[in-house]
Amino acid sequence: MNRLTPYDFAIGEEIEQRFVGIMEETRLSKKDASDPAQFMSLSLVQRTLSDMEAQQTLADHPEAAAEYLLLLFAAFQFWRGGKVVYHVDREGWDDRTFDSFAELHAEPIACYLQLSERWFWAQIEEGAPHEPLDGIFLAPSADGTRLTLVAILGMRSERHGFSQISITVGRDELTSAHAEARHPLFEPVMEGGHHAGFKSICSAADLLVLTQLALAQVTR
Repeated sequence: MNRLTPYDFAIGEEIEQRFVGIMEETRLSKKDASDPAQFMSLSLVQRTLSDMEAQQTLADHPEAAAEYLLLLFAAFQFWRGGKVVYHVDREGWDDRTFDSFAELHAEPIACYLQLSERWFWAQIEEGAPHEPLDGIFLAPSADGTRLTLVAILGMRSERHGFSQISITVGRDELTSAHAEARHPLFEPVMEGGHHAGFKSICSAADLLVLTQLALAQVTR
């Protein structure tokens, strides 16, 4: 049975219907909805964000507003791109593939990279609990110069939600990530992680390397 995605959890029918209106507002305003700043400036996006945001959460965590925006942005790109989901499995995975990175470079498309469960782990901030990484939304800009990633952590039905890590990078940061990532790649930092077969994401560079390896696996 196919697993649910965070889109299924967070985006209901009402919000999906608004995406049609956002597309129309984008066309009329001639704005680039693949750019987070221009996307945020759309009036229907602002109204949708107001409906999504829990006011008490925003009062306690002001940075949550930016995360809500990037989640809505990634979900919109996912919807506009046809809701493409790629399943990234442990079978056939080899971190050493990155040794031939020059041949690996797959062009990102709007999609959701769904990882095998309880395989990669990360923290949303230092001192926070380690959470399993369900997957990563990819939202490339129309001109291919920028990529927004929204990594989804700790998603489970009884929680009715999830954590997220969001970054927007330029192509140069994507290509330089391997040199900046930890080595050995994805070395587990959780106690017992080696024995359990876990891998850890500890930086933006680690996340970018994971994204590129996952794209290479699902597009080869």
